[in-house]
Amino acid sequence: MRPLMHSAKEQEASGLGWHRAGDRVAYYKNNIRKGRNKHYSTLSFTLTLPHDDDTVHIAHCYPYTYTDVKHYLRGLESDPARKTHIHRATLTTSLAGNAIDVLTISSGAGMVPLQPQPGSTGAQSSGASSGSAAAGGQGSDKGLPAFPVLPKSRKGVIISARVHPGETNASWMMQGVLAYLTADT
Repeated sequence: MRPLMHSAKEQEASGLGWHRAGDRVAYYKNNIRKGRNKHYSTLSFTLTLPHDDDTVHIAHCYPYTYTDVKHYLRGLESDPARKTHIHRATLTTSLAGNAIDVLTISSGAGMVPLQPQPGSTGAQSSGASSGSAAAGGQGSDKGLPAFPVLPKSRKGVIISARVHPGETNASWMMQGVLAYLTADT
């Protein structure tokens, strides 16, 4: 697969953002040992930079930033056809202080607030609809977490993506899954 390139000067001149670039792409086993019977691999390619004195970024997959995910989730929440089926809350925060969201996607029938376990403070809603506190913080006024749960008679599915920061392709996949699950069908 050809690498992706972003040139600041090219984007300014022509509007071209991230795009596939490079020639003579090769991926092969090298001579560096990885354990007893395995070897590491090498990715090599030739890249011609379009401009002098440019800022260029190279990536294996199209970037998907924290800003991208927040923008996409705000779009889902503001879409009249989709927002009735989505509840978004903050499950926790990352070491960098970024909110880690949990989405509940359902028709809403039979959804009930989860009663917190003793000593639990619940989760914090990222929208204006709820008043719970973040995990590890102060409890909410009502003592309930901000996200609803399915009744025991209904089965649920948990889908997780972007466990590691470099897995941008998982974020693109999750965006497609969310678009499908929240589509007006």
